[in-house]
Amino acid sequence: MSPAFVLRLISFRLSSYAAARVTNENPSITDLSDQNRPTKISERYSELYDNHWTDAFQNLQDKHHLSETKAIEFLLDVLYVSFDECKKARSKREKAIEALNEYIGADGDDAQDLTVLEVMKTLKGTRKRNIKRMQKIFKETVEKKLKKRTNYTQERLQDIKPYLNECVELCFLMNIQEPPLELRGIMYTASMPFDASAFQPYTKSGKKIDYVVWPAMHLHRDGPLLCRGIAQGMPD
Repeated sequence: MSPAFVLRLISFRLSSYAAARVTNENPSITDLSDQNRPTKISERYSELYDNHWTDAFQNLQDKHHLSETKAIEFLLDVLYVSFDECKKARSKREKAIEALNEYIGADGDDAQDLTVLEVMKTLKGTRKRNIKRMQKIFKETVEKKLKKRTNYTQERLQDIKPYLNECVELCFLMNIQEPPLELRGIMYTASMPFDASAFQPYTKSGKKIDYVVWPAMHLHRDGPLLCRGIAQGMPD
């Protein structure tokens, strides 16, 4: 092997490492060929509220005689449980990176770090090919978890099944992004300031939030807004 070839090989690997470093977990670089990229997920998230949420809300009121606020609370809880359960996909990835780093001994050495990035890229491709199978597993897990809760009867869950399924699918996609997408609204409580840049009023506006109807979606934690949420304003 000639010295010139070795130098070219080293240069190629270092260039690959630099490129991988730039694109890895960089939310500002988007793969436009990915049908599950953040902008597409945010579009589906908005459609979920406009379509499946509305149908499920109507079913809970008409068939199960839930009040407006109870129906909203029910559907919001389904979304939160789905998101929380799908976070396991995120934590599994983080544990895989940690295990690889320990196994390979990556500690800043370019060749070792590149090996980790290459392995993770391969795993990411495999994960994308198995999205439907993984979503099915998470749907079953979320449904089992919800059935253990008070008022989450089989009949009620069946009447909101399209909404539940779409919640899990989107929450799974949110959590396997690099970095993961975030929902804003989980920590919101009554009397907190109404952030009009992130939420639009449900039926009432106000300077403070009465309750959240639909969380806002962000590109990552504390990141740019992808989709405004919905919140009920508290009358002044």
